[in-house]
Amino acid sequence: MDEWPPAKDWTREQVRGLHDEKGLDYHWCYDSEPGAGNRLRTTHCSCSNCFLASRRDSLIGAARRPRAAALIAHVEEVRGDSFRPDIRMRDLIELSRRPDAPRPGVVIEDEGPGFDRMERRVLEALRLEPRRLSRLSVSAPPRELRPVSIA
Repeated sequence: MDEWPPAKDWTREQVRGLHDEKGLDYHWCYDSEPGAGNRLRTTHCSCSNCFLASRRDSLIGAARRPRAAALIAHVEEVRGDSFRPDIRMRDLIELSRRPDAPRPGVVIEDEGPGFDRMERRVLEALRLEPRRLSRLSVSAPPRELRPVSIA
């Protein structure tokens, strides 16, 4: 592929403008809840708990999927690793509960056989020796938790 769609160089406002102008659908993750049409939540549509997400989107992900976030925090604790090089999931969870944190809108309970099966597999894997040592973990104690910018 030697041509890129022009949207890769567009601002968020330009992409939203095109969606509005053409009446194009977009994924509900950008909204406070499915069908809200308010674009009040995540800035990018990716995995709910993505280590590449912005801090704001990571806070939304931790609050939106608390069971998944708790499992990630457990993996961190057992393995001595961190979700991102700059912050642990346990700190994101704590920050996501503060009054000044961005509201998740919808909370996904992750109830069901699919999540249960995945959780069991993760817990089983944690009983094994790690396949590699982490080079990205936060080695110092967690940074002081500071107010969250919701801009």
